[in-house]
Amino acid sequence: DKEHTELGIPFPSTSERFDLLEDALEIITRLMTGERVSYDGKVVSLRDAQVLPRPVQSPRPPIWVGGTGPRRTLPLVARYADVSSEQFSNVPSPSITPAHWLGLAKRINALLAERPDLAGIVVTHGTSRLEETAFFLHLTIRSERPLAIVGAQRPSTGVSPDGPVNLLSAIRVAGSTEARGKGALVVMDDRVISAREAVKVFPRSGGFDGAEMGVLGTISEEGVTFFYQPTRRHTHAAEFDVSEVAALPRVGISVSYAGSPGVADGDAKGVVVATTG
Repeated sequence: DKEHTELGIPFPSTSERFDLLEDALEIITRLMTGERVSYDGKVVSLRDAQVLPRPVQSPRPPIWVGGTGPRRTLPLVARYADVSSEQFSNVPSPSITPAHWLGLAKRINALLAERPDLAGIVVTHGTSRLEETAFFLHLTIRSERPLAIVGAQRPSTGVSPDGPVNLLSAIRVAGSTEARGKGALVVMDDRVISAREAVKVFPRSGGFDGAEMGVLGTISEEGVTFFYQPTRRHTHAAEFDVSEVAALPRVGISVSYAGSPGVADGDAKGVVVATTG
């Protein structure tokens, strides 16, 4: 704004700049596919325009749309950016089971093997068991490509819902080359948290934490910025290959506390003892 004032260059309002961005995305998308474009937009008009030679990529180069606003930016991402969606499951987060984890890991691995064009994957998830799902995927996905797990703490019908901006942030992380090789990443509240360390501390915005070193980076208007790199084995380097696993074994937990009878699941294949001392 200061440079525009000093140099006498008009600086349109935010609304006008978004109108120009929307026109530009429509024009670029159509021109790069090789068609002749006649277009009357909110700001820009074209008559029988064409771009030659055409881009090498087919049908056109990828389009990235960056921003933080849910009202104008997110609809543009959905309309023009190269994002595709698939519903794996539709159950409340507290109903997620190990069978869901196993099926989801296999589906993501299959997608990444079938689609080398995918920059990354975003998983939307309820927050009740988001951290458990994220950690399982952190150990079982066999790729370096980014995997972002995202949720919302405020309902879409509430005041200032956080779902749209969290989803936009997750898309930006999944498309970031800097996110490669960092394993599964929980993206909430403009923060990127390693799935190994992510914990839901309380059920409101800002409620996910990553302890001392779990917050790997942040998302801002300038893009995705990372400060740390996970060092423990994960994803493609982990030893957990579930491709031939039909079902996960049942495991019981015996919790030790004052007066505990020390009873565990009698049908379990193994027992974890959470003890004192």
